[in-house]
Amino acid sequence: MEKYQEELRRIKEILKEHSEGLSVGEISNKINVNRNSVAKYLDVLQISGYVNLRKIGPAKLFYTTNKVPVSSIMDSSDELIFILDENFYICQMNKVSKKYFGINNIKKNISIKNLINDSNFIGCLEKRKSCEIKIKNKILNFKFIESTFDDGSPGLTIIGEDVTKSKHMVEELELLKMAVESSSSGITIADATKKDLPLIYVNPGFENLTGYASKDILGKNCRFLQGDEKNQKGLVELRRALFEKRDCVVELKNFRKDGSMFWNELRISPVKNKEGVVTHFIGVQTDITHKKR
Repeated sequence: MEKYQEELRRIKEILKEHSEGLSVGEISNKINVNRNSVAKYLDVLQISGYVNLRKIGPAKLFYTTNKVPVSSIMDSSDELIFILDENFYICQMNKVSKKYFGINNIKKNISIKNLINDSNFIGCLEKRKSCEIKIKNKILNFKFIESTFDDGSPGLTIIGEDVTKSKHMVEELELLKMAVESSSSGITIADATKKDLPLIYVNPGFENLTGYASKDILGKNCRFLQGDEKNQKGLVELRRALFEKRDCVVELKNFRKDGSMFWNELRISPVKNKEGVVTHFIGVQTDITHKKR
């Protein structure tokens, strides 16, 4: 192993001295190592990103890359990054990782298994299988990437992404979806970016209220509920509110799929994107027929 590392070191020094690049034969002559061994060393250096290959006609020239130091790349990341040796000992970790675990300097022989003493994490580490682990009230998504050191020895890079906010957002969206789908009121979403404001969502409450299944009405404008009642007073206010992209509440005569009439208290609200552009309208329909009797 010492001979191997020494020959790798000599190849790296020779290439630094010859920025124009050298062929396998030229390197072989300069360090007095056979061509096959030099070629294998260069393969290792290419994999590790230390050396690039440039072809000039039939000639293949190898030269050192102008690499940004790995530590600088690691420290520019918001994710936790660890570089381990083949026995899972930490060789390097970025600033985010040090801050997260309260480590100032890496001591020798610190195993990632001791730092993150979690059976699920250790199992995924050994299988190189991505996983999510809760550590210090945060949810971290870990990925394991096989890597190779400059000397050709195997290593492992671990990247831990803080997914706490996104997980909470998903949970909140799931809760919102459950609330909307559990509502007895009819709830619709129309696409305000399309000419005729087609429906893109209706909840089960809307299906129960109108008798129409979602598969039969998605992509259509909600005016089909008006039947022949096209001149209602409430429709004037509704159209004006849609044109002006604002909230409104109106009472309309609507008709179910079976033809029966009901009074619908319709509330619409615009939804804006980050740029302030109205992209959707939310509609809430409530049967108020009993109030009209």
